[in-house]
Amino acid sequence: MFHAQNNHRDYWKQYWTEGFFENLIGNVKKGKLNEFELYGLPYLKKSDYILEAGCGPAHIVLGLNELGYTKTAGIDYEKQVVEKVNKFLPDLNVTVGDIFAIDLPSETINVYLSFGVVEHFEEGPDKALAEANRVLKNDGIAMISVPYLNPLRKKFFKNLPTASLDNNLYFHQYYFDKDEFTLILERNGFKVIRTFPYACEAFLIRETPFFSNLWRSSLMRNKIKSILRKLFYYAPSFMRKRYGHICMFICKKGQ
Repeated sequence: MFHAQNNHRDYWKQYWTEGFFENLIGNVKKGKLNEFELYGLPYLKKSDYILEAGCGPAHIVLGLNELGYTKTAGIDYEKQVVEKVNKFLPDLNVTVGDIFAIDLPSETINVYLSFGVVEHFEEGPDKALAEANRVLKNDGIAMISVPYLNPLRKKFFKNLPTASLDNNLYFHQYYFDKDEFTLILERNGFKVIRTFPYACEAFLIRETPFFSNLWRSSLMRNKIKSILRKLFYYAPSFMRKRYGHICMFICKKGQ
C-alpha cells in the first residue's frame, strides 16, 4: 500500500494527535479492549512482564494496567506522542524506544505485543521480529498483528494499478496472508499457535462500497450500529477469515 506522505514520523505524529488519543484512552478507561479481550487476555498472567513495541498512544498499556497487569511497559519512536502519553498518563511506563534495538537484556520479557507495526518497514518485518525474539524469554509469547490479505482483498488488489514514484506515492505498508506471515515468523524463531482475523467492521466500511454507503446513510441508526458491532465482535471464524481487516498471530518463542 502506498500513500502521498513520505515521512513516516510525520504521518504517525499527525495520526495520533488528531483526536485519536482522547477517544482511545476514553474507551479503555471504560474497560474496553475490544477483540484483545477474546484473543489476548487468555494468554496473559498478572505476573507477566509485558512489552508493547510501537505502542502509539499506549491505550493497550493503559488497559492492561487497569485490569491489573501492572508489569506492562510501552515503547514508541515518536517522541511527541510519548511526551503526550507521559503528560496525561504519568503513571504508565512508556518511553521513547527503538523496536530494532530494544533497551533490554536478552530473554527479559514474558510477552511481546505488536499491533500494526512491523508491516510499515519497506525492507520487511524480519529485523523487528528478530529483536522481539531476542528480548523474549524461552517460554515467552508474542502477539503480532498485521493487515490481513483476506480472500476478498486478494481479488480486489489484483485489479489495482501498480504504484509509481512518478505519481508522488510512497510506501506505507504491506498486507500479508496467513501462510506468508507464518513463514516469516518461523524463520525468525517463532511457532504460531493461533491466528485470529478481526476488525470485520473496518474492512467492510473501508473496502466494500455497498456496506460503506449503508453504514454512513441515515438508515443506519446508532442502535443498529451498536447491534452490528456486537455481531462483528463475536463473529464466527468463517466470517473473520473472509472479512477480517487485521490478523493477529499468537506465537511461542521457538525452543
